[in-house]
Amino acid sequence: MTSTTGAQPGADYFDVMADHVDDHWWYAARRELLAEVLAGRVEAGSVAVDVGCGAGGSLAVLADAGASTIVGTDLVGEALANARTRVGGAQLMASRAERLPLRGGAADVLISLDVIEHLDDDVAALGEYRRVLRPGGTLVLSVPAYPGLWSRHDEWAGHRRRYRDGTLAAAVRSAGLELDRVTHFFSFLVPPAVALRRTPLGRLVSGNDEDAAASPLVSKVLGGAARAERAVLRRAGRLPVGLSLLAVARRPNGR
Repeated sequence: MTSTTGAQPGADYFDVMADHVDDHWWYAARRELLAEVLAGRVEAGSVAVDVGCGAGGSLAVLADAGASTIVGTDLVGEALANARTRVGGAQLMASRAERLPLRGGAADVLISLDVIEHLDDDVAALGEYRRVLRPGGTLVLSVPAYPGLWSRHDEWAGHRRRYRDGTLAAAVRSAGLELDRVTHFFSFLVPPAVALRRTPLGRLVSGNDEDAAASPLVSKVLGGAARAERAVLRRAGRLPVGLSLLAVARRPNGR
């Protein structure tokens, strides 16, 4: 489903992100998954770019993976202001995802986590990611899954769409990128998401998703579930179910 409002997320969206990005289980689990995906893919001395870096929570993962030059971009000033308070050594710049202020082939690795669902033209952004990557360079994406689970949270976050695995794969390939894999993750969130978004139970719950899952006990349980899920992903390579999707792709050599 696609948003019909066309509204950008408000300042409160980025305030919530800044409040939770360091210690909320969801952000921590996404960072840990990213670190596993990047293991062995980032050579020492390489250039890594985080498009839509938000509050900067994933920039340290790029440094830990081996990148020596790290660039974070975001269109929203509030996001970059939050990133500057917690990130040292990264170059931060305001930019649209569809028009990055970087030369072609500049990046060895480019990540864009939960970004392209906000854009009117996701394939245009993916084409720009391809331009900025060097031939053979790695792209890592994450997006929300299941159009049928569109909710008030998507409207609040300024989403344009949620994805199926096939539609994400098609968008990546349409941009001229080679797809390594697509997998669902956060499989354990699907049952509660269905209950909250597709049954009357959702009317009894107020607030945003981050606040709803921020208590210490809930965070411990869900963080443990995410660790167990990553162990399954390491063995199986992909999961057929999950509230989010991960894609790993590359710019073809010689093109």
